[in-house]
Order: sequence, then C-alpha cells, then structure tokens
Amino acid sequence: MEGIRRTVAGADGVRIGLLTAGSGPAVLPVAAATLPREARALAAADLAAEARGARQPSLLLLGAASPPWAGEITRQLADALPAATVTELRGVGHLGLDTAPDLVTAAVIGFLRD
Repeated sequence: MEGIRRTVAGADGVRIGLLTAGSGPAVLPVAAATLPREARALAAADLAAEARGARQPSLLLLGAASPPWAGEITRQLADALPAATVTELRGVGHLGLDTAPDLVTAAVIGFLRD
C-alpha cells in the first residue's frame, strides 16, 4: 500500500506517515499538495467509458461514511460495468483499507467465493 501512496500521492515516507496518521493539522500540507492533482485527474477521466470495456465480474467497495462524490462515482461505475457487484461497508469511510481492513478482506473473499 505504501508503494501506491508513494506513486499516486507523490509522497515521501514522512508524508505517507502523515497520510496514514488520520486527521488533524499535520495532514493538511499533504492534502493541499495531492488533492488538486487527484481532482484534475478525476475530472479528466471518463471512468464509465473505460469501465464499459470490462467483461470480468467486478467488486466495487463503498464505505457507507464515504464522501458523497465517492458514492456517485461508484454508482456510475456500477451502471457502466456489465458484471458489477457493489458492497457497502457499514461504519466505514473512504479509507476502508486503512481503517477497516478486516471488513474489506471479508468482502473481497466473499466476492471471490461467489
């Protein structure tokens, strides 16, 4: 996961530590440095068009406490993917892999078994 954060967020080890530390003033410089780039990438991407080409079953995980935009993107992808399953993780926000890894793991294992 650190490699993904390093690549996507362009963050060094110290900034990755701040990202995973949760919230508070220490994370603000990291968010200020990464969120504009992520927003531009999301605005430019046509995720639904890309998803329409997928033929394999897909699992989309959505934290029930995720920001509204995450649910909107998840619904758009679910509509575009021919074989999508959406699983909502109760009590989980946008960073489910960090905050509720057991729930994420259980959802993935359940999907793979079906």
